[in-house]
Order: sequence, then structure tokens, then C-alpha cells
Amino acid sequence: MKIGRWACLMGLLLWQFALQGQSSTNAADSLAQMLQQANSPQERVTVLQNLVQANWSSDRDQAKAYLRELEELSGQLESDSITAFVYLHQGHLRYQAGEYETARALYEQASQLYEKSGLLSPALQCQARMGIMHSLQGAYSEAEALYRPALRKARQVGAADAEVFIIAQLGTLFHYQGVFDSAQQYYNAAIAHYRESGDSLYMTRPMYNLAVLQTDAGKYENSLQTYTAIYDFQMSREAYEDVMITLEGLSQVNKSMGRLSDAADNLLEAYHLSEQLGDLRMKAQALLGMALIEGEREAYDLCKSYLRETLSLSLRLENADQIMAAYYRLGQLYHGLEQYDSATVFYTEALSLVDRFDSQRYAPAFLLHLGEVYVDAGKLELAEETVQRLGAYQPSTFGGQDFLTYSRLQGVISEAKGDHQGVIQYLSPSYEAYRKNRIYREAEKDALTLMNAHKALGQTDEALYYAEAIHELRDTLDQSKDLERLAEQRKDFEFQLEKQKLEVEQAKEAAILKAQATQNLILAIGGLLLAVLAFGFFWYTRRKNQTIELQNQQLQQLNETKDRLFAIIGHDLRKPAIAFRGITKKVNYLLRKKDFTTLERLGAEIEQDAAGLSQLTENLLNWALTQRDVMPYQPTQLKLLPLLEDTAAPFQTALQNKHLDLEWAIPEDTVIFSDANALSTIVRNLLDNAIKFTPEGGRITIEGTSDEGLFRLKVRDTGAGMPPEQLKELFLLKKGRTQPGTAGEKGSGLGLHLAHELSKLNQSTLGVSSNIGKGTIFTLSLPLKAT
Repeated sequence: MKIGRWACLMGLLLWQFALQGQSSTNAADSLAQMLQQANSPQERVTVLQNLVQANWSSDRDQAKAYLRELEELSGQLESDSITAFVYLHQGHLRYQAGEYETARALYEQASQLYEKSGLLSPALQCQARMGIMHSLQGAYSEAEALYRPALRKARQVGAADAEVFIIAQLGTLFHYQGVFDSAQQYYNAAIAHYRESGDSLYMTRPMYNLAVLQTDAGKYENSLQTYTAIYDFQMSREAYEDVMITLEGLSQVNKSMGRLSDAADNLLEAYHLSEQLGDLRMKAQALLGMALIEGEREAYDLCKSYLRETLSLSLRLENADQIMAAYYRLGQLYHGLEQYDSATVFYTEALSLVDRFDSQRYAPAFLLHLGEVYVDAGKLELAEETVQRLGAYQPSTFGGQDFLTYSRLQGVISEAKGDHQGVIQYLSPSYEAYRKNRIYREAEKDALTLMNAHKALGQTDEALYYAEAIHELRDTLDQSKDLERLAEQRKDFEFQLEKQKLEVEQAKEAAILKAQATQNLILAIGGLLLAVLAFGFFWYTRRKNQTIELQNQQLQQLNETKDRLFAIIGHDLRKPAIAFRGITKKVNYLLRKKDFTTLERLGAEIEQDAAGLSQLTENLLNWALTQRDVMPYQPTQLKLLPLLEDTAAPFQTALQNKHLDLEWAIPEDTVIFSDANALSTIVRNLLDNAIKFTPEGGRITIEGTSDEGLFRLKVRDTGAGMPPEQLKELFLLKKGRTQPGTAGEKGSGLGLHLAHELSKLNQSTLGVSSNIGKGTIFTLSLPLKAT
């Protein structure tokens, strides 16, 4: 068989596997059979190159074996292109081991040999890979200096593959630097390039990068859409190995949005796929993600179980990255639970394996955390030994937070030993860093320790400097508190001022009414001269007095309503708003501690408070519009079911958190005559009320039937129900504490009042019936057509 025909057969075989979505294992098996049939060194080279690529993701050890055989053949054949292929993949191995300088040198050799062989496209791609190594080392200017000329040359020679590869890497470069707009432009350009060329298979690569970028930029909805598009494409191709990676990305986005149940479902799907495919590496990765979610849920026993299974699988596979990740998470978990002996075991075991798995880059982080465990456990001698072991590593290789931890550890140990010079040497950098970043509480702690150290050494000027710094930091902290108090007092003053203004207006109106009553009485007395006029004046005065009494009642009710509104604003609205104060400090503190579990839980709580605050604010706005008679009312013929589904969509998380079932019994073809915004607000408040007062495991039903030109929409729950005396005043906005929900949810009492007001505006009626222990039914009667 001639070489050209053989190579063509190789390309066709791999292309068919890609299109049919078959696993790389199947491709490797077929290629292995062809290797046995190869009759010449050139034919073996062609098959071996494809075998290296086919096994690269699924069986790295086998791929290395094929690469070694290929290296031997390249020496026999003296082929620059084959040697370049070997250097390229050796560079990949060094890159994955974190040896970026060595990888860059191998990519450079591969580029030169490819160019010497006249293969410009792979040569330019190797130049781009050299840029990637610079980016990973933070040398962004050097990376861009490689990308730009390589991109120009690729365009000049028409090397489309290299061009789109470099465009995608430029996107990654700006992504690393946090320049999200530029990164997104390059990613979109790469996606468009692949789409135009019809290469939809490779298009998912920049799409995946774009999804990660959108997550990093906090554009979670956009990220979900991008990941979902990738997932759908990969599923259509049955590319299940890639699907598992995409599911992991989807899980990260859902986790960032506080949707832990959705995130867990994504990983569970990846776990089942990995079992079906026998992919133990991905199974371990899914288990690791599931462990982190259970840790977030504080299900620590389940978290431990998942982490131990991850560790077992990773050790079996000898996957260094997963092994170190599992040990790291186990150590963190037990450290957080104050089980210091167990945390010590996991960190120590990990350190014993770094040489075996060529993972020295992980050693400083494990040593730092081990030192922290010893300090928290009061074992300062062991902590000191650990810090001494850290001396073998360059502090410049530590991350920013790790460097501060390193300094803090040495400072604490020096203080315990009475080594005041050591305290000054090690805590000075952390003090400066905390002060520069306005982390005043931590800076104050370091300043106090430094002051005492200088004082003990008799260094009066330095001690005085830190004493003044402490006063300045405390003043700054006190000023922050004063500003918070002033802001709170200002709001209280504004509330009182508005209330006084209303009271003055009411007194003025009452005085006017009183003056009118007096005037009418005088006219009545004067009318005694004429009996007919006297009777008329008497009748007029009586009616006027009745009007005044009615107005007084209305004013009293309005005053009570406004008092209730001020109470809502002053308590229910202000309480979550005040709760947001100090969030930045909490977030910064948790970031310094690397307590991502608490940080994510805090994010979920903030999201929940923000959702409640948004609901209350919208209700207040709608109430204000109804009171001023400026609430827009634009009724049209509406399809009811889509509107109800859109209204219920934001409540999915609340339903899941309480394990409530939401059932529908609305005919799909139902059309009613109503204002969409008003109807949506009514249903939203009714559904919110049902969720609030239905215990866990309960059921909420939205159903309806047509009857005599009306559609009876019912929101039925299986809650505790209400007594008759509560039903009488249910829609009134009155003083007094509102009843908390079954899970302690807070309420303002405004939602049902607003729903009742809007139902009248919407030419509909809202009724309620309830039985103690059986639940409550709200019935909204809506016109089917315009009348």
C-alpha cells in the first residue's frame, strides 16, 4: 500500500469517528489493528502519530509508549516533521507537569523543524503555544509579542487552522488579564471562523472558553446559554466524553448562582456517563465536585465519603492532579471541623507523594496549610519545623494569599518564641499588605503585635509609629461605624419628617372641615327666619357632618395604612438593606481565609435576601401607583397558561428548598381579558403566600375552570389554614406583627393587600376560603372577554 493512500485512510478513519461520535478508545483499537498490518517504517509513523492523538486523553501512558516508539523511528528516518511531532507532544507533557520553561523550549524546537519541513501551519501553532507558556507565567507582553506576528503570517500564507488557533489564544490572553470585552471579541471571532468554515466540531473549543469567560464576568445566564448550546451539540454527536466536561462547567455556573441542586444534578449526570463509559478519571472528577457541593450544604459525612472515593480512584489511576486535589480538600474539611489530627494525616500523606507523582509544585501549599493546622492545634514546635521546610522554596513562587499566610505563620512562631526581630521581619509585609488593601481589622492586629515587638526591643520611635497606626486604624473603623449609624439615623429622621408632614396635612384638612361645619351652623341659625330655608340648611349641615365623619374615618384609615407602610419600610425593607452592610468586609475576609464554602453560602443568602427585597420593593411601588390612581391598566386578550408559567418560574428555587410540589390544572387554550402586569403581580403574591405557609413536603395547585363568562383561577395549598376571624381582615393593611411562614419566612402583609387592590383595578374579584389543618384556596374570577 502506498504511503499517500495509507495516510488518506488514516485521516478518513479518524474523521468518521469524530462525526459518528465514537469514543477515542474505539478509534485507538482500530488503529492498533492497522499498526500490526503496517509493512514499512513510514506506514508505522503515520499510524503511530494517529495512535498518540487517539490515546492522548483516554490513556496517557499508552500514548507515551507510542510517542517513544515514534521518537526511535524519527531518528532512523531522519525526518524533521516526525521529530517536530515528537517535540510538540513532549512539550504538552512538560506543560501539563507545570514545567512551562521546558515546554516552551520544546515548542520552539518543534516550530523550527515544522518550518524547515515547509509545514507553516503547525509551525505557527507551535509559536502560539510558546505564547501560552508565557501567559501562564504572567508574561503577557511576551505572549502578545509572539501572537501578533504569527497571526499576520498565518493570514499572509493562508494558514486558516493556525489563524483561528491564534485568534482563540489571543482571547485567552485577554481573559487571563481580566480584559473581558476584548477576550469575548476574540472568542466570538474564533467561533465565527469555525462556523464559516463548517468546522462545527472544533467550534466548541472557543465556545467553551467563552462560557468560562462569561462565568468569570458574572454573566451567569449568558454562560448557561453557551454551555447548554455546547451540551446539545455534543449530545447530538454522542460525544459523551466531551459532554462530561461541559456538565462540569454547567455545574460551576449553577453553583455560582446558588443553585446547588441543579449543580449537583449536572455532576450526577456526568457521574453516570463516566460509569457507562468506564471513564474512572471523569468519575473521580465528578465525585470531587459533588463533595464540594455537599460541603457547601454542610452534609459533611457525605462530603467525606465522596472525597475518600475520589482519592481511592485517583490513586488507582495515579492521576496526580486529582490525588492532590482530593488530599487538599480532605485536609481543609477536617481542619474546618477542628479535627486537627485527621487534617494533619491528609496533608502529611499528600506531601509524601509529591515526589512519586512529580508534583513538587503542590508542596508549598500543603506545607502552609499544615503549618496553620499545627498553629491552631497549639503545636508551635511542629509549626516551626514546617516553616523551616518551606525555606526550601522561593517565596516568590507563592501566590499572594499564600505569601501572607507564610509571613503570618513565621510571625506567630516568632512571637511565641519571644523573637521580636522575627515578628518585625515577618509581620511587617502582611501589615503593609492588609493596610494597602484596606483590610483594617487584620492590619490592626498586626500593628498591635509589631508595636509590642518594637517596645520590647526598646525601639521607641517604631513602637510609637505603630501605636499611632493603631489609633488611626481604630479611628477609621469607628468612622465607618459612625457613618453607618449616621446613615441609619438619617433614614429614621426622613421617616419621622414624612410622618409629621402627613400629620400636619391631616390637621389642616380637619381644621378646614371644622371651619366649614361652623359656617354651616351659622347659616342654619340664620335660616331660622325662614322655615323652608332653615329646613334646607339643617338638612345640608347634617349631610355635611356625615361627610366630615366619613372623611375623618377615611383619614384615620389612611393614617393607619401609612403608619403600616412606614413600619414596613422602616423594618421589613430596611432590615435586609442593612444586612448588606459589611458584605465587602465579609467577602474579603473569607477570600483571605480561602473559605470558599462559607463564601458560596454567603452568596446564596445574599441572593435570597435580595430576591425578598426585590419582591417587597416591587409591591411597595405597585401599591404607591394604585394609591395615586396612576397604575397603568391596559387589558388585552391573553393566553393564560404561558403567563402563569413565566410568573411561577422564579419560585423554582423556593419550591425546591421546601420540597414542595407545584401542580398545574389549567387548560392550554384558555384566553382571558386582563392586564398582564396586574395579573402577574396578583398571581406572584398569591404563589409567594402559598409557598410561605405550606410546610415542607406539601403541595400547591394552580387550577381553573370557565363559568358564565368568567374564568375561576384557584391557587390551592395544603398549609395550616386560617381561622374565620383572620379571613375577615386578610386583605386589610393593618398594624401588628405579621405571621411568619412555616420555615420562619418573614412577611410584610402588603402582598395580599396589593393583590386585592389590583384585582379590583383589573375588573376581577379575589376571594378566599380556608379550613384549619386542610389548607387555603384563593379564587380569582377573571373576565374571558371584554365587556
